[in-house]
Amino acid sequence: VPPEVVQGFTVASDLTGENDVTIQWQKSEDADVTGYFIYRDNDPPINAENRSSTVFRDVNVTPGSHTYTIEAYKTPLLRSKRSSVLSVVVSQDTAPPKPPERFAIAPSGDGVKLTWNSSPSRDVVRFQLFFGKSPTALNPLLVDSSPAIVLFESNKVEYEFIDRRRLGVGVSIYAIEAIDEADNRSKQVTQTLHIF
Repeated sequence: VPPEVVQGFTVASDLTGENDVTIQWQKSEDADVTGYFIYRDNDPPINAENRSSTVFRDVNVTPGSHTYTIEAYKTPLLRSKRSSVLSVVVSQDTAPPKPPERFAIAPSGDGVKLTWNSSPSRDVVRFQLFFGKSPTALNPLLVDSSPAIVLFESNKVEYEFIDRRRLGVGVSIYAIEAIDEADNRSKQVTQTLHIF
């Protein structure tokens, strides 16, 4: 016996500048329901595999008009009928991501070791490093004439980069920022190194 059609289905675009869609529904009263399939346009279904789920956030949706529908399932082959189709308009992503966390620098045998944890924002795609002698004059840190860019990896929490240049006596300032898929940039986080 297939489950009943999902009730209380709603979709809403993000109002904070992100290109995300929040999808909500009422939890099925059928104890045999093990998850939900969410359909966006003609894309393959998104599997919300948790029976207790009632909210799903569709992240980094292409700007424009989209349709959503949902179905409950007991097994992937035993599904409810789809809910009514709802439309939503998604705006461009204009929200800057949150900066990386726990940014630290330390001299090492190979140069200066920079470490940080990923940004809490879910749409970050890369991190860029900066360097300078003054907080107001930071420029992209260069490696072989190219900016020092570290790509985001979904299963990685802590990142590391080694600046192998020989630094002179005085103050050296390093900074990092997170960049999302729409090229929005977080605030810079800085650390200062004193060489005597």
